[in-house]
Amino acid sequence: MTDVTESVAHQFDPGDAPPVHEAWRRVMADVVTIDKGGFNAEFRYKFRGVDQVIDAVGPILRQHGVLVLPTHIHIAHRDISTSGGKPARECTAIVTYTIVGPRGDTLTVMSAGEGMDLQDKGTAKAMSVALRILFLQALVVPTGDPDPDQGGQSPTRANKRQPRARVEKPAPEPVTDPAWLADMQDRIGEALNQANLTELWAQLIAAKRAGKVSTVDAAALQVLFGERGKAFNTDTTDTDTTDTDTDTDTDIDAAIEEGT
Repeated sequence: MTDVTESVAHQFDPGDAPPVHEAWRRVMADVVTIDKGGFNAEFRYKFRGVDQVIDAVGPILRQHGVLVLPTHIHIAHRDISTSGGKPARECTAIVTYTIVGPRGDTLTVMSAGEGMDLQDKGTAKAMSVALRILFLQALVVPTGDPDPDQGGQSPTRANKRQPRARVEKPAPEPVTDPAWLADMQDRIGEALNQANLTELWAQLIAAKRAGKVSTVDAAALQVLFGERGKAFNTDTTDTDTTDTDTDTDTDIDAAIEEGT
């Protein structure tokens, strides 16, 4: 016995071999994709041919010690004519397969296929199609292509790369000039009346709208406005907050949206 034979025999020792469903899952994991390598020139479509599918699946079945055996076949024949009027024979095959795992346990599955031939190959074609369908469906083998079934579009149109939605990047946070910020803080603290505060508030709104003041600094200045405004007696002849178009108790962002 060669080294290779001994290795394979040990790998599929029934004592430590996986059950058939686990072996099939491993085959399924190794058959990642099978693309549409065939092309029908008459009807202009791509397909996955029988030989292509068997070439992809067969070696992996052998690697995992899995057998796929046709154990029952129901065949129906029908005499037809081609589009050119030639006599042909159509065959429909419903095949029951027994999947044998390395442990010897089995799974039973069914598949169907159709084939048409002008001579005697209709049955062989139907059997080959049934095996191809079994592998593609039971192993759930994708093509790796984009999904053609998108909103009723044709495969050609659906497979075209769709333009990416444009994502607007948020505007960068403005940076407040330190000298301007210090001057504004001093002027708020030195305001003599509500009229002075109203004027300074309008300047802050204009600076925020122009992107010259950060959100954090604007909020801090608003707090100063509120604290300084409490020092004034609203019964004086100075301009009252409620009589002006600008209320320093209003959130600065809301004031900007309202056009204050």
